[in-house]
Amino acid sequence: MTKVPRHVPWLLALLSAFVQAHGATTSGHFMWFAPVPWGAALILACRDLRPRDAALRGALMGALIGVVSSAHLWGIIYYHQSVYFLILAYHAVVWGLWSAWAGVCVVRGGKHYALAAAAGWAFVETMRSIGSVSFPFYFGGTLADELPVVQIVSVVGTSGLSGLLFWVGFSLSGPFAALWGERRWAAPRYYVPAVVVALVSTGWGAVRLSTSPRALATLRVSALQGSIPPWLYSLAIGAGPFRAVVEEHYGFLYREVLAAKPTPDLVLFPETTFDWHILPSTAAIRRLRTFSATRIPKSTTVLFGASFTNEHALGSMNGVGIATPDREGLPVLRRIVTKHQL
Repeated sequence: MTKVPRHVPWLLALLSAFVQAHGATTSGHFMWFAPVPWGAALILACRDLRPRDAALRGALMGALIGVVSSAHLWGIIYYHQSVYFLILAYHAVVWGLWSAWAGVCVVRGGKHYALAAAAGWAFVETMRSIGSVSFPFYFGGTLADELPVVQIVSVVGTSGLSGLLFWVGFSLSGPFAALWGERRWAAPRYYVPAVVVALVSTGWGAVRLSTSPRALATLRVSALQGSIPPWLYSLAIGAGPFRAVVEEHYGFLYREVLAAKPTPDLVLFPETTFDWHILPSTAAIRRLRTFSATRIPKSTTVLFGASFTNEHALGSMNGVGIATPDREGLPVLRRIVTKHQL
């Protein structure tokens, strides 16, 4: 067995963190590679340790990756230092817990180490999407532009898609670790199954997309554009001049959209046009009802982004509210679709 300098696994962990940060903000394609150096780092650092020591080293490595990969959110530190450091701490804990499990998988998992580690990530991601511990980031979401492979979400869910991504990445970390002389997991039997499953899933998704029935009609869609910087959200809490200006501006746009001829079939109201992310859906829909002196046409549906805090036991879950007009023509919340359902 080749002796590896102690700093190499930690440099590989940092490489994984930088790839995660880049993939999360630019192109999801990079996320397929993000687990590769992470897994190689764990293999090189934990291969000959006892399970307890491997878990401890994995936890430290995961905490480092969690902090560094989310440090690109520094833009909100100037106005919300407590929120920024809370996000860093949250990622350190979640990434650390899973990396501890992955370290044990390296020691005890044998030829199934990559699959066991991926299953652990899918479990962690599922748990952190429930209730008060929910958080609006998951690995599978970075693959939104890769439509063929994303189709498996209808079968395995978003956590299953993230698990597949980690399975592929961690299985390929074996050949990657072989660059430093560790050839224990470099044989094709360790990574071929994951790659085959990913290719089959992509092929199935491509076929599903190509054979899906075409829409029978074209919808007329009106979208209200705009974005309020996160640091301004706090200024909109409670009555004040900032909120009055925002409500007047978007209220005017909203009424203008509804009065257009022909009337739109669908009105999109983005979350980032207002501070709905801090409001329960019922409060958001009440606010929406105050915007319009113009009644919604019977055939029009309104979609708005909001956080559904303390409702339906979902915690602070991001999602979409679907509203249709009541008998008086005012919007009524009909359904909530969470980000995981999307």
